[in-house]
Amino acid sequence: MPVVSLFAAPNVTYRSKLYFELPNSEAISQSAVTLINARAGARLWSDRLEIAGFVRNLADRRYLLDAGNVGGSFGYPTFIPAEPRTWGIEISARY
Repeated sequence: MPVVSLFAAPNVTYRSKLYFELPNSEAISQSAVTLINARAGARLWSDRLEIAGFVRNLADRRYLLDAGNVGGSFGYPTFIPAEPRTWGIEISARY
């Protein structure tokens, strides 16, 4: 009889403010953002098979991954948006 173990790993991250370059500048900063990520699934046959689902940025928040960079040197900072809500399924087999 196969043994099944279930797992769940929720994750909540809160950032009140994020500055992307020194010295700190409001022009290239990120205001408060809360991100919710989760991963859950099942392990079968002595952990040899794993089936899991995941979601990143569950609330589909718009936030910056990075800002400033080379464009900031020319007075036009570059803003790089982070990924929107992303979800999927993973299947892993170990032998």
